[in-house]
Amino acid sequence: MNFSEFDISFSLLYFVIFIIELLTHPMQGLSNLHFVAKPLLIISLLYYLYIKRFEIKMNSRRLLFWALSISLIGDTLILFETISNNNMLFIFGVLAFMVVLILYSIIFLQKRNNNLRSFKFLFTLMMYTIILFSVLWRSLDHMLIPVMLYALVILMMNYIASLRSFNVPKLSFNFVLIGTLLMLISNTLVVINKFYFPLSWSHVLIMSTYGLAQYFIIFGVLKQNNTVYNKFNI
Repeated sequence: MNFSEFDISFSLLYFVIFIIELLTHPMQGLSNLHFVAKPLLIISLLYYLYIKRFEIKMNSRRLLFWALSISLIGDTLILFETISNNNMLFIFGVLAFMVVLILYSIIFLQKRNNNLRSFKFLFTLMMYTIILFSVLWRSLDHMLIPVMLYALVILMMNYIASLRSFNVPKLSFNFVLIGTLLMLISNTLVVINKFYFPLSWSHVLIMSTYGLAQYFIIFGVLKQNNTVYNKFNI
């Protein structure tokens, strides 16, 4: 399955916005552009979904639309949290992204290969989480339980993504799995930076993994079928 000319053109546009977002955040005089570029990443993916909407079934299309829309809400909440230092905005942003992860998991389940179990991958994810919490649990304090619940959801999403193997085209499987792993890394960096110690170049590290994660997941899902679906079922 190859990329169309539109796929390539959109990818170039997306990565131009992506680079602008990364570069303008730390630059005095250009930081306001960061507040435009960050939501524009998800808005551009919504536009791409609209153009490609007939390449996936209506149910997946709607779930993907809601996942991106709620991602935009979550991004906006966390964006304003960085300005106001209001912890409630961060919490609501995290809740929004938890809903996004659940929606992605439901989308991935629709293409699950029932003959796969991927226990080795699940074990690897669990060991990663256990090691992470063994380091962070004292720093999390009253946020320990919420962060554990969030970790459970993102692990579930990664595991379900691994179950799509041999049931979707290889490109779709690889893109989605790469995307979910990048989302896991991005969220790990957020937790470390927020609760353990401030990371050098934290914004670049977090946003680069997050921006790539959303790109790979959306492209991967939209490449999972070879059929054009009914254009009247929008």
